[in-house]
Amino acid sequence: MEGSNRVYRLRTAVGDDAPKVLNVPIVQTFDTLEVLSVKIDQSGAYKLSQSGLGVVVGRVLANGGVGIQNAKVSIFIEADETDSMSISSLYSYSSVYETNEDGIRYNLLPDSLDQSCYQNVGTFPNKRLVLDNDNVLETFDKYYKYTTVTNASGDYMIYGVPTGNQTLHVDIDLSDIGLLSQRPRDMVYKGYNINQFESPNKFKQDTNLNSLSQIKSQDIGVYVYPFWGDTTDSDGNVGITRCDVQIDYKFEPTCVFIGSIISDTGSNAIGKNCAGTDNVGKMSDLVAGEGSIEMIRKTVDNKVEEMQIKGNRVIDGNGVWCYQIPMNLDYVMTDEFGNLVPTDNPDKGLPTRARVRFRISLDDPPSDNAAWKRCKFLVPNKPRVEEDRFPEFCKTHEVDYEFGSNTLDESYCDLFWNKVYTVKNYIPRVQKSSRSTNRKHTGIKLVNHYGDNN
Repeated sequence: MEGSNRVYRLRTAVGDDAPKVLNVPIVQTFDTLEVLSVKIDQSGAYKLSQSGLGVVVGRVLANGGVGIQNAKVSIFIEADETDSMSISSLYSYSSVYETNEDGIRYNLLPDSLDQSCYQNVGTFPNKRLVLDNDNVLETFDKYYKYTTVTNASGDYMIYGVPTGNQTLHVDIDLSDIGLLSQRPRDMVYKGYNINQFESPNKFKQDTNLNSLSQIKSQDIGVYVYPFWGDTTDSDGNVGITRCDVQIDYKFEPTCVFIGSIISDTGSNAIGKNCAGTDNVGKMSDLVAGEGSIEMIRKTVDNKVEEMQIKGNRVIDGNGVWCYQIPMNLDYVMTDEFGNLVPTDNPDKGLPTRARVRFRISLDDPPSDNAAWKRCKFLVPNKPRVEEDRFPEFCKTHEVDYEFGSNTLDESYCDLFWNKVYTVKNYIPRVQKSSRSTNRKHTGIKLVNHYGDNN
C-alpha cells in the first residue's frame, strides 16, 4: 500500500501459470487496486458486501509472453428471442459460431476503415453509427456492454460481468496491433502462400472470417467469481477473475536487406598486372545477373552459425536483392507490470537484433571458360586505413577477410527489428600511371554514354 493514497498491488503470474481467481482479504476503504497493468478505482467498485457481478482481468499473449495490443475482447451475450425485428436483424447470434444474414459470424472487428494498412472485415458498429441510429445504440448497450480492447501491454479488464459460467471471445486483426502489426510479406516469410493475400502488401476481404490469414479468434469458457465476497460467505474478500489468452500465432521479427550489384564484362577485367583497361568500369559495358548472398551470424551463446535464406540465391537476374533477415538476439517479453523487459529464455518473447556479416557475389559468366573470375565482397568490410595518407581517419581497422568462426567481432554489424538496410560502397580511383588523362584506372567511367544501362 502506498502512503496515504491507499493503493493495493495484487501480484499475479502471467500465462499458463496464472490463477483462475485472485482472492484477497481487504478492507473496502481502498482507493485503487492494481493488477497487471490495469487499475480498479474504489469510486467504481461495488458498495455491497455481496455481489452477483464480477471483474475479469487478463492478458492476450503471443510467443509465450508478449502482450498483444488492440485485441478485441468480450463476454458473449446470447440473442434474446423477445427482441424486436429491427434489433434481431442487427444481432441474431445465439452462439459465437452463429452467422448473421450476410454470412458473417459473431465478431468484434470494426465495420469501417480508419487506416489504409488493414481491411475492414467486421461488423462491430462504429461510434458515428451508434450515435446516429437508435436501434444500433440499443443493440450496442444490450449486447456489447462487456466489450473492451487490450492496452499497449496486452491487458484487458471487463467490469460488472454476471457471475457464473461465461464465454470469453477474442478477435485479433494481426494487421492492426500496433508495434507487432503484420504485413503479407511477414506471413509469406513464415510460409503462407502468396495466393492467400490480395497482393504482397494487402490482405484479403471475405465474409468467412475464419478463412482470413490476418484474423485470429479464440473462445474460452471462464467462470466469473463475485467481486465482493461470495454469495454464501460475506467475508469481505475481493475476488478478481483471471483469464489470460495465448494466441496460436508466432511472431518472427525481421528486418529488410535491399541492394543491387553490377560488374564488368570479361574483356574489361583487371589483368594479372593489376592494371585496368581504358574500358574498365565503362557505364555502357556494365552487366548484372544472378548471384548469391551468404550470411553468418552470432547466436545467443556467442557462437557463429551460417544462416541460409532461399539457399543463398537471393540476387535476381537484374542484380537486385530484397529479402527479410530474421532476428535471433536480445529477446524481450512483457513483465507483470506491462513493460517490455529483456529475457534470457529464447523460447519465450521476441528477438529484436541480429549480428551478421555477408559475403556477396555475382555468378561467374558461363562463356568465359573460367578465364575470368568475379570477386566476392564482404559486408561490412573494414579496410586498414593508412594514417599518414588519411589523417582524418584516425582509427586503424585490422584487415579481416575471414568468413566463419575466425571472423573478428568488429567485422559484424547489428541489424534491428523492422528496419531497412542497404549497402554503401566507395569505389576508389586506382591507377599505375600518374598522368591524369590516363584512362587505365578503376571506377565508373563515361556515365553519359550509358547505352541500355540507364
